[in-house]
Amino acid sequence: MELLILCVLVAAPIAVVVAAAHAPDLCTFVLDVFRRARAPLPQPFRSLDRPLERLAADLRRLADDLDTIAENPNLPGRMERMEAFGAAYDDTLLAACRALGVSSEARTPMSGAERLQAEVELTRQGLRW
Repeated sequence: MELLILCVLVAAPIAVVVAAAHAPDLCTFVLDVFRRARAPLPQPFRSLDRPLERLAADLRRLADDLDTIAENPNLPGRMERMEAFGAAYDDTLLAACRALGVSSEARTPMSGAERLQAEVELTRQGLRW
């Protein structure tokens, strides 16, 4: 018991001196931890969208390709092509919505109703493809 008291009496002043000597570093560390905890999370990477004219041309091309695939029942890998071109069309449609400021909660792949609603809104904004 006496040995424990002796250790505390010897260690306590040493701990106080060490803490006082490193107080600026400790304060900086604590402040950095709080800053990192409150810092906003980095925004996810967003690619730059294409110009509006390019989006309209892409929509026209993809719509034509989708029609061609739908009209050809003997095309190898037809369903996979329909899904791939449909996803590309949806992505381009959503990029056009962003470019014109049309709000759309839809995500790829879009349902038929979501796709139609986006197409109607883009047409109201004057986009033709």
